[in-house]
Amino acid sequence: LFVSQSTVDMLRSLVQTRRFLQSDGFLSLGYQDGQPTKMEVKAEDVENDAKQLEGLEILIRDYCDIAPCAAALKITKAQREEYVAMLGESFTDTMLIASSERALIYSDDLAFRLIAETKMDVAGVWTQALLMHLLKAGKVPLADYQKAVIDLACLNYQHTSVDGEILVEAARRSGWVPAVPFTKVVKLLGGQYCEESSAVRVGGDFFCLLWRERVLSSQRDYLVLSLFGAITDGRPPNSVLKQLTTRIRILFHLAPTVQAEFTSLAESWKKAHLV
Repeated sequence: LFVSQSTVDMLRSLVQTRRFLQSDGFLSLGYQDGQPTKMEVKAEDVENDAKQLEGLEILIRDYCDIAPCAAALKITKAQREEYVAMLGESFTDTMLIASSERALIYSDDLAFRLIAETKMDVAGVWTQALLMHLLKAGKVPLADYQKAVIDLACLNYQHTSVDGEILVEAARRSGWVPAVPFTKVVKLLGGQYCEESSAVRVGGDFFCLLWRERVLSSQRDYLVLSLFGAITDGRPPNSVLKQLTTRIRILFHLAPTVQAEFTSLAESWKKAHLV
């Protein structure tokens, strides 16, 4: 594994900024969906972030090689300045090192991977794709894979693929109530993050798996209602719930009482949320 010196320098600079300039917390201003937003970042959040960055430094020290950016000598000054203006120094060096070493870029930044492929013909891989490969190769246990995916969702990695088993594991970690991490994971079934057919399939699988768990009926109901809220977000609610109900009828074709209970929950949700 290779990493650029400028990446290490950037991490150290971020740690110093967190510890000495932002140690008391700060207010973050920005835009989301075209609307101005603000978020208070508390002192303990800043400290946790600094510790995570320091942990990344330790990971780099123990498992990575600091590679020289020899490829920078093969491009013009104007080209490098163009890349730095577009990407920043650490990303530019990473792209150039990957090119000279004929290595994959490991980054969760899709835009960066696309630029690296276009400018330098360098392919890339992202965290969940790597985890899937390791799971398939038997290098990562299923429980570790599920935990990692849940962690990605909690870190707001919005385009993370989840399935029914991961939703059940997130619900278990939430104490079988609609709280974090379950709410973070189930949110990924919304219209902004996945296709409708996938959301319906995963939602149906989740209900089927949840039914087998030894949980209180009230806990199960609240989790399912949370599922309804997520799966209809950004979509026509009646259409999505109709598709989901059809899938439940197929999965529980020999259990009419379960079908009836699901339908009752869906009707209750619609009465509470639809005019």
